[in-house]
Amino acid sequence: MEEAPFNEKKKRKLFTSEEDAFLKYLVSQYGTHNFRKIASMMKNRTARQIRERYKNYLSPELVNGPWNYQEDQLLIQKYRELGQKWSLIVKFFPTRSEINIKNRWKSICLRET
Repeated sequence: MEEAPFNEKKKRKLFTSEEDAFLKYLVSQYGTHNFRKIASMMKNRTARQIRERYKNYLSPELVNGPWNYQEDQLLIQKYRELGQKWSLIVKFFPTRSEINIKNRWKSICLRET
């Protein structure tokens, strides 16, 4: 197998809705601590890709919907206290992922400029 030249970026392959559904099914069967096993059943995906996809977007514990005023205010407060330490800030948002929080912060910054 030939590798891409160093200066070429690999094109990211987005998860399809079929892959998402299959991933949810596999997690329901094998749990959230068997991503290597799950990856062996999903074509062209690594355990890390699968774990991150589930943890940041598909977990039923997450809320990926609109943010409310109180959440925005808490995010602003925690950012002022902690800076860009998303892994610490996420502890104040039990239903949001680090990625969701970071993206919301960027959205707030764009809105204020």
